[in-house]
Amino acid sequence: MAYLYGMVATHPTRVDCELLEAHERRIADGARTGRTVPAWGTAHVREGHVATRLQRTPQPYSQRTRSSAQDAFSRMALTWCPRPGVGGEVLQPLVEGASMAVIRAAIPAVGAVCSDIRGALRPRRRDALQTDALAEHVFQLLLERRDQMPSRSSVRTLRAVAWNILRWSRRANSGTPAGDGMQTPLLQMLWNSGTGDGLAGCSIGASLWSLLRTEPRGCGICGAVHSTRTQNGSEYRSRVFATEPLTEEAWETVPEGRVFSVSPAARIEHIEPAEA
Repeated sequence: MAYLYGMVATHPTRVDCELLEAHERRIADGARTGRTVPAWGTAHVREGHVATRLQRTPQPYSQRTRSSAQDAFSRMALTWCPRPGVGGEVLQPLVEGASMAVIRAAIPAVGAVCSDIRGALRPRRRDALQTDALAEHVFQLLLERRDQMPSRSSVRTLRAVAWNILRWSRRANSGTPAGDGMQTPLLQMLWNSGTGDGLAGCSIGASLWSLLRTEPRGCGICGAVHSTRTQNGSEYRSRVFATEPLTEEAWETVPEGRVFSVSPAARIEHIEPAEA
């Protein structure tokens, strides 16, 4: 089941029905066991603007809710649904203006790292923090670093943020001997900076799966084609990322410990280690 999901396509495309089925099962399983799903959401780009469908309270998908979340055709979409029973989750995707992100993070010395992040933010970005959640702090740091160097590429900005977080975590946790309950950092991000139509991302400490489609997909669940028609022989491509494979297609893992960028043409254009 995918906690986070991202899609970039050359033509307006809907998110996978398998993703929505996985979210629905997760919410239903949580309702049966009393371990509720705290929040879920989707965000997609429509005509240069970010539209969201965010559910702030535990609520099973109804058919109408699912249709509302799925009906949007977009060239870029992000979704998020945490596992049941996890406290402290922040509502995602995180959105500000034209920028949006999904962030999965668990690091040692999280309180100290959040304090370091707040120290790196300008007052207006500190004031924008609504919770103590690490993901929200990371999102504001992405926007801060983007604004500090607007000419820098999104993937370079994301790499700088990942480096900051890992360095601050190691510094705060330097007194803990290896093997003495020390947590392995986990940081996965998919981010559109708001300055273009592509995605930047990273996968540190856990697998992230990727799938390339070169033609519109006929869905085995709803029976529909999940893309608008291509015209004049134009090439169709879509790149999908998820925490776990959702379909029986040929998913591949993104190399762990890497940052990457995906162009509006759904091509992975840049990939390098998250740390030098």
